Amino acid sequence: MQGKEIEKKIIKKFDELSFIFPREINPSDFRVKKLLKFLGRPSDKKILDLGCGKGRFCRTLKDAGFMNIIGAEPSKELIKTARRNNKDIKFIQASATDLPFCDNEFDYLFCIEVLGHIPDTEKAVKEMARVLKPGGKLFVIDKNVLSLDPLYFTPTFIWKNFLENSNKWFYPRNFLFKEKYFVPWKLNKILKRHFLFTKMEFIRYEFKDKNLSLFLKNIFKIHNMISVLFYNFFPFLNLFTTWEGVKE
Repeated sequence: MQGKEIEKKIIKKFDELSFIFPREINPSDFRVKKLLKFLGRPSDKKILDLGCGKGRFCRTLKDAGFMNIIGAEPSKELIKTARRNNKDIKFIQASATDLPFCDNEFDYLFCIEVLGHIPDTEKAVKEMARVLKPGGKLFVIDKNVLSLDPLYFTPTFIWKNFLENSNKWFYPRNFLFKEKYFVPWKLNKILKRHFLFTKMEFIRYEFKDKNLSLFLKNIFKIHNMISVLFYNFFPFLNLFTTWEGVKE
C-alpha cells in the first residue's frame, strides 16, 4: 500500500480515537519547558505547530505572549476541537507531508510526538525545511527506541512490542502501521540532509502527579532521585529526545 493510503488510515484512526487526546497541557510539563526554552522570549515571529492535535501547545504559547501561531493537524476531529476551544488561533487541516504553505514562510516550526505517526519521515522533514525561512529553526520531540522505560527501567522496545501484540496500544495488532520510536542518531542523520545545523538532546522524564497519595508521592520522589543518577551516566537511555535544526 502506498504511503498516502497508509497515512489516510492513520488519520482515520486519530479521528476515531480523538476523544482520548487532552485539550490542555500543564505549563510545568517538561515538553512545554523545553519548547519555551527553544523559542526564547515571546515575539511576533511566525510559528507553526505541526501536528497540533487539539491545540494545547498553541494555547500555551498564546497565553505566554507569542502572537503569531498557526496549528496544522490532519485529523478533522482534532482540528474541530482545536478551533472550537481556541477562537483566537488559526488552525489548518493539513498533512505534514503536504503542507499548504508557501516556501520560506515560518520563523519557527515545532513537532512534538508527531513524526512517529508519519509513514514517510524523510518527506515530512523535507516539507518542514521547505516552509521554514532561511535561518528558520526546527524543534522536534519524539521517543527513543534505544531507551529504558522511565518507570521500570526495562528496554522500551520490549514493552512496546508486548503492548502492541496485546492490543493495548493506540494502533491495533493487525493495523498496517506501527508507531515509530527512533534511533536518535538515525533521525538526526535525516535532519542533516535538509538542515545546515542540527543537534539533539536526551530528556529525562520525571513523574509528577498531584493526585497521588502521600505514600506514592514519596515512592516517586525516591524513584526520581535514582533516575537522576542513572540517566546522568547513561543519558542516551532516556525515553524522550529533542532534535533541533537550523535551515541554511
